[in-house]
Amino acid sequence: IGGVTVNLFNATTGAFVTSVVTNAQGEYLFSGLPEGDYFVNFDNIPAEFISTEALGTGLNDSDVTGANGINSTDIITITAGDRRMDIDAGFYRGGEIGNIVWCDNEENNTGFNVYEASDTLVQGAVVKLFEVVGVGNFELVACDTTDTVGEFLFTGLPRANYVLEVTISDDKFFVPSNSGSDDSEDSDVEIEISVDPVAGTRTGRTGLIFLAAGETNLTVDAGSTTRRTLQIELLDFDGYWVEDRSYTDLFWSTSREVNSDYIEVQRSRSIASGFAGIGTRKAQGRSEQETNYKYFDTTITEEGIYYYRLKLVDIDGSFTYSRPISIDVDFGEGAQEINIDVYPNPVREIVNVDIEVERPSALEGGIYDAIGQLIREMDSAIIPGGTSTIQVDLEGVPAGAYLIRIQVDEQVYFEKVSIID
Repeated sequence: IGGVTVNLFNATTGAFVTSVVTNAQGEYLFSGLPEGDYFVNFDNIPAEFISTEALGTGLNDSDVTGANGINSTDIITITAGDRRMDIDAGFYRGGEIGNIVWCDNEENNTGFNVYEASDTLVQGAVVKLFEVVGVGNFELVACDTTDTVGEFLFTGLPRANYVLEVTISDDKFFVPSNSGSDDSEDSDVEIEISVDPVAGTRTGRTGLIFLAAGETNLTVDAGSTTRRTLQIELLDFDGYWVEDRSYTDLFWSTSREVNSDYIEVQRSRSIASGFAGIGTRKAQGRSEQETNYKYFDTTITEEGIYYYRLKLVDIDGSFTYSRPISIDVDFGEGAQEINIDVYPNPVREIVNVDIEVERPSALEGGIYDAIGQLIREMDSAIIPGGTSTIQVDLEGVPAGAYLIRIQVDEQVYFEKVSIID
């Protein structure tokens, strides 16, 4: 970085000694210095740059620690004849997070819960940016208010995990998050955290947003509606194959329902796509008690892996999906006993998967997020009988909760794993 002022100070007295300006190659030099203790600081750094961490002791690391003020180094001891050509300052361009707050147009809308040109852009929504500094701990970074076209923007951000909190008027409700397949058009507010009837406001929070160094993420939106949104608290969803009667027994329960209309059972041969409705159950409409549901899928004619999910539908047509589950359909004998162990859990970079099988078996799988999107694929292999250990590299995967899908021959298993920084 050229044009940066580098100031030299006497570390013993704190007195300013001299300064130089970096050349076009970012280089600087102080020469003819007497023995003594010094430190330097780097001034007038362009506003979009952020100091890197001081890592290592090599020629190419950054020596900015802040020990003697902003953008300063530690104390540097110079003896007679010393040449210290390794006192460097590393910076990177800060990242950006932003986009819009919108409200569904109820009269001219071809698809609820996603942004369209006919929707209303919300001016005056308060958007707060928090850095995630620990499990459940957020540190306020900045606050913005949406402009006349509903936009907000945070700039100069370091590499970190963030969440946004968006406050709108309480006559609006947040739409279900991650509806549709286009991340630039869906809403990213995952939970409602408060309603203030005195102030007349409603506040929601996004999921975790990992921002890499210098990354620009302008796909973080907050969608709202004047329709009261579907509220179903799903306690569980599971099922199993009933071999002697050749059907899948599916069952689930809810702890609370508001404005629920019906629940559609969907099935697919792929976890990522192709889900289609196979039947419905009438919902409670409004209930504060636990309600249990069952559905028997009697239409299966082929062996293999089937995936099921629930489509939870509101009385006004809005909807959300449950997590998918897998059912192994086997019309005869041949299934083997399989034991799986995943460790360490939580994990930072490398997760081990121990798989114990009775015979040589085909193995495939991957890491999926909460909505069933493939994040990291496992290498397919033929594993021998006994115990095999598969290592999965998770470097670069944002912190959060994930599912490991493991398929051994025709049997599929899911294991939860938490990735931490």
